[in-house]
Amino acid sequence: MPTFVLAPYRMMVPRKDGGYDTREYSLLPAGEYSKVDYLWQLTGHAAAFYYGVLWNKLYRRDLIRMAQIRFENVVFAEDQLFNTRYLQVAQRFAAIDEAAYCYIQNPQSVCHTQVSAATCCATAAGCTAPTGRCAFSWACTTGSVLICGCGASI
Repeated sequence: MPTFVLAPYRMMVPRKDGGYDTREYSLLPAGEYSKVDYLWQLTGHAAAFYYGVLWNKLYRRDLIRMAQIRFENVVFAEDQLFNTRYLQVAQRFAAIDEAAYCYIQNPQSVCHTQVSAATCCATAAGCTAPTGRCAFSWACTTGSVLICGCGASI
């Protein structure tokens, strides 16, 4: 039984006519892989964020508990750190061919608008930087919104 499963993901990008263009992304053909084979595939796409994120993977809870893997209180790449630690103890890898995550782009999200730390700081409201929640975050007093360079807005 695999101790680590990697899945493709589907991205839905809105069109001007109200519909969506759907794109599917996968870097690894479906099948089972040894640790060496999986890591070899990873090195071929080392810059791909696809391998570092959590949302396209399945993890075994018993393995996480046994290895006492926890999220550290770091401000950047905590998911990459988790994956690195998990890869040290996982032995059997699998990739599936069906997308297990669907990301729908929101044109009004912080990532897709003109709102940025720079434009926020240019307003009369001003910002305080950084907040410590994210390596690239600024707390903007306008509307009590936290605009975060890592994609979050709270």
